[in-house]
Amino acid sequence: GASGGSPLLAVGRHGKGRTLALASDDFWRWNFGAVGAKESPQNHLKLVRQAVRWLAQEPSFEQVQIKSIGGSRAPGEKVDFKIRVVKDDFSPASHAALRLRVIGPEGEQIPVEAAPEAEEGEYSADFTPTREGSYRLEAEASLAGKPLGRDRKSFPVAFPFGETEDGRPRPELLKKIADRSRGEFIPLSDWNESSLKRLTDKLEAVAPSQAVERRQVALWSTLWTFSLILLLLGGEWWLRRKWGLI
Repeated sequence: GASGGSPLLAVGRHGKGRTLALASDDFWRWNFGAVGAKESPQNHLKLVRQAVRWLAQEPSFEQVQIKSIGGSRAPGEKVDFKIRVVKDDFSPASHAALRLRVIGPEGEQIPVEAAPEAEEGEYSADFTPTREGSYRLEAEASLAGKPLGRDRKSFPVAFPFGETEDGRPRPELLKKIADRSRGEFIPLSDWNESSLKRLTDKLEAVAPSQAVERRQVALWSTLWTFSLILLLLGGEWWLRRKWGLI
């Protein structure tokens, strides 16, 4: 507020919770004033939405945020971290003390050094995992000895699967698999009307089938089918009557 005046909006923290006090019972006039002037009341609504999101501790309002974990995430290859730190008023904290550590698959703690980026409040770091498993990055920041907050994010580390590196078809390999499994490989360019019959004949030769019994049953002769159709029609009529459509 002005010098010597009382604050209009006050916020605070209590343990893991947050508090917000708006010291005015005429706050609604802000909205009415904008509507009366034929202006958009977005400023009033935005303040309410942002206040609720801050009180609910929405992740995007945390003062320490692990923005991204990049890299290949394979053992022996570097993983990049991007962290953002802001002050209590959500302005960038360019001189914050940022402490990073990686928790390994066996629970081991590995400290990681962070370096400030050109953009204020932005920090980066990197880490090279030595084996596969689930890792967790934990970030904690303070400014002038006052804690700002913390964040954590898990990430997996695993060797890439070979079949995902090249998705192109390999006709030679497909033909070998077909020959070993007593099948047949037909390229799409060679597919024609006789291809399906040839495959059917080959399957019949490998595993011949025989009709043991033939039985023809009329749909309306089944009690369950008739009951289901009757139930659906009755339900449709009841809903239309309930909604005033008939």
